[in-house]
Amino acid sequence: MLDVSCLACNAKFKIQKDKLPANQKVQIKCPKCKKPITIDTHFENVDKEKTKTTFSVDQNLIEFLGEGIDLALVCAGDSKFRDCMTDVLEGLNYRVRTTDSIEEAIGRLQVNRYNLIAVEDDFAGKSFLENPVLDFIKPLKMNQRRETIVILITELFKGSDTFMAYTHNVNLIINPSDIDSLEKIISTCLGSNERFYKIFSDCLKEIHGN
Repeated sequence: MLDVSCLACNAKFKIQKDKLPANQKVQIKCPKCKKPITIDTHFENVDKEKTKTTFSVDQNLIEFLGEGIDLALVCAGDSKFRDCMTDVLEGLNYRVRTTDSIEEAIGRLQVNRYNLIAVEDDFAGKSFLENPVLDFIKPLKMNQRRETIVILITELFKGSDTFMAYTHNVNLIINPSDIDSLEKIISTCLGSNERFYKIFSDCLKEIHGN
């Protein structure tokens, strides 16, 4: 994550550095005071004369993050399921954003880090094998991926099928037929994930002597 500060109002927020265009200057507006902020993404030692292009991100999609706020993104066209998922996640203290647009979904993923992403297998009319959100998630680095719970909403597999979840690089599969049990299913997944990575973290500390 890239720490960004507004010189006008001293607001601070975060943007995923590796999702910004490299070796360019990005122009955004401060989410708080709306003053312009320039982010220089020349992270490597390059010839700046060759990279003068300015790239503009959709400022409306940048989240202003306070401490301890978990973000969730629900990518679904089924309004009943989307509304139910939103209610459940808000009850679990997530700040939820929903979309049925590929452009908005990818735009949000490019500039924000989401703690939980729920996506339909046929999101925005795409086939399961061409799902743009899943394709975006696949190449994420391990340290980023393990900080995000990914939920696949599909009728193709049984809910909570751990083998198929692993096969498709997601944490949890939810079948729409399980809509009445969403809160229990997601809460169980969150608890299991937290316990697993606590053990993982403890092992790393032991290995490195910290």
